[in-house]
Amino acid sequence: MENATETTNEYENKKPYTIELFNKEDQEEVEKFGLEVSKEMGQVYDTELDYDWGHIKEVYIDPGGTFYVVKIDNCIIGCAGVKNKDGVVAEFKRDRVGKEFRGRGIGRGLFEKRLDFVKSKGFKKIILDTNNPIIEHFCKEFGFHETGRKGNDVFYEKEIVE
Repeated sequence: MENATETTNEYENKKPYTIELFNKEDQEEVEKFGLEVSKEMGQVYDTELDYDWGHIKEVYIDPGGTFYVVKIDNCIIGCAGVKNKDGVVAEFKRDRVGKEFRGRGIGRGLFEKRLDFVKSKGFKKIILDTNNPIIEHFCKEFGFHETGRKGNDVFYEKEIVE
């Protein structure tokens, strides 16, 4: 099992942030944070599409995926998840970093953490969809290729080579 605290980094030479595995005590704060950042990004709450925010353990962890939270002083400032689609395919979901903490490498850290998780668990492919230019940049940088577009969403995948 992975340690609770995964990575510690300095944020602008001030307070350190940690990338940690989600635990049940994080649930309420993750849901609030995720929905607030989603709203800020112009997304409208949808009971079906946003169900996972209130059920992280059930949707991500129990089926064999994972979910990371980023904290400063025990407050969540970022998060990202991996869904186990079928034991072979993993899906990156819910990339969020608080507005005031963007541009500091936190999103990259979450992306890399999830890549490591997927490789360690033996998944063969990663899929994701996004309308975020930063995530699109990470996809290109880390060898994902575009598989399609629908509206503002861009779909990517990456084969995992051993």
